[in-house]
Amino acid sequence: QQITLKWDGEPAIIAVREALAKIHGGMVTPEQPPRGEHQSNGREEEAGRTVRDMLRVLKLQLESRIKEALDIDSPIVQWMARWAAMILSRFKTGRDNKTAYERQRGKACRTEVVPFGEKIWFRPLVSPDGRKRSMDARWEEGIWEQG
Repeated sequence: QQITLKWDGEPAIIAVREALAKIHGGMVTPEQPPRGEHQSNGREEEAGRTVRDMLRVLKLQLESRIKEALDIDSPIVQWMARWAAMILSRFKTGRDNKTAYERQRGKACRTEVVPFGEKIWFRPLVSPDGRKRSMDARWEEGIWEQG
């Protein structure tokens, strides 16, 4: 199977490209834009900018809710970046009125979504020791993590 990789010459990106080529095992066609020509990476640059903007919104929203500033190196910010990309691909519609998820999978995403970092109440099916829960508290507070 053949894949084409486009990159901008940054050493970290080149390392990822080379590692991917080794793992892929098939034919990898490199495509590098002319040096200094960021316009040739238009869609990629815009996608990165859109995810960064969504990440900024999510970070500000969570900081407002917890009334504390988040350090950019905090592990939750890494989760937030992943979440930002996921919600954009699954719910932001393009000019064709379809999401990226819908274009790729052929159907709309029907996953229920809870706002990032939202507290939720859940009812465990079994206790931590593996027993069925009957007399324990029925609902617990927690943070929902979507896998």
